[in-house]
Amino acid sequence: MMKTIISADVDKFASLQIDLLQKYKAGHITTGHIEWFNNLSKDERDALLMADKNHEILRLLSGCESLIIDAHGGIETFASANEVFKFGIYPPLEDWSMDRPEELTGETAVVVYEVVRDANFVKMFDSLVVDFDKMCFTKHQIKIFCRKYPNCLRTDGYATFFPLKMKEQFFVASVLVYREGLGIFLYDSKYSSVWPSKHKYRVIVPQF
Repeated sequence: MMKTIISADVDKFASLQIDLLQKYKAGHITTGHIEWFNNLSKDERDALLMADKNHEILRLLSGCESLIIDAHGGIETFASANEVFKFGIYPPLEDWSMDRPEELTGETAVVVYEVVRDANFVKMFDSLVVDFDKMCFTKHQIKIFCRKYPNCLRTDGYATFFPLKMKEQFFVASVLVYREGLGIFLYDSKYSSVWPSKHKYRVIVPQF
């Protein structure tokens, strides 16, 4: 039992090292940041961690790790996704001239967050401290995720949110699970309504 716990801790630490290196290469963290954190005492680190938990909006969801959206050619649109979004797509597709094929994308690692503090879309995505543009999926990628990882979508009538870019405009695709199948609702990324944390909405973004 003890060996199993130690092994799990080692695996998690190795995963954190890889994530840290990826952030460093992407310019999201510097050697100065790392040196500053390393020089803190344990009590100072614990205090920072508690302060962060008291103000966090999104929290990584356990049970949905190591998710990969496969590479694709960008040829599929929401209009061609009826077998996935059987409940429908709203607003109706005739109102969305932007539903066109997109550029191809490579294999993309993604993470799943749970909304733990009441927030609108702007506050949710700003809390990740990454440009919204860099977080956006294509329509084809959203379709692949929903088809490949249905168990990571929020159920019970509540939504899973995906940042989306179409023709240089930003949206949030809200996916809901119905008895008839999945439904997708498209919102402007600046939509100001607040989403209550008690409903445990989920947010899907690329892993940075």
